[in-house]
Amino acid sequence: MTADTTTPPAVRPAAPAGRGLVPLPPPFRPRTLLSRALAVPLVLGLSCFLPLVVVSQPGEGPRDAAFWLQLVLTVYCGVRLSAMVLTARRKLLQATFWMFCYMAMGVAPLAQAVLGRVPTPVVGPREDLVQAVSLVLLGCFAFDVGALLARYRPPWRRRAPGEPRPPGRSRPTTGR
Repeated sequence: MTADTTTPPAVRPAAPAGRGLVPLPPPFRPRTLLSRALAVPLVLGLSCFLPLVVVSQPGEGPRDAAFWLQLVLTVYCGVRLSAMVLTARRKLLQATFWMFCYMAMGVAPLAQAVLGRVPTPVVGPREDLVQAVSLVLLGCFAFDVGALLARYRPPWRRRAPGEPRPPGRSRPTTGR
């Protein structure tokens, strides 16, 4: 008996009589298996375990609204970073943004808040820190909304030389 080389690999005959074709499940790629195996540990590690390790350190830092907002920011950035790592499509700008937010605006300031020490002198009342962390959290939400809206934007298409402009658009002025 010889192998049938004309049948696509995702479809095989259903019965020996050859009445119909039954689709096979999609093949498992090593990347898919790796993503599934690492999904829960990665999300739990970045969003729960590491912030809890930092928070559990001994220190004389106050546990006020700024501290809790910093913890929320760290957890949110950890969840978004893990989601970015686990997606099939790689986006360098988003990965860089979430890595920076997680490390430089999440974990490091959280450790400083726990220890009660900062490398530079802070000028102004502690309530200013609440506003600053709130604005960073708002900026992260805005980045997510922008990325979501960009996903549904119609694709940009360059016109060929000599192709007329679409109706309703005027020629840009050059200032001459």
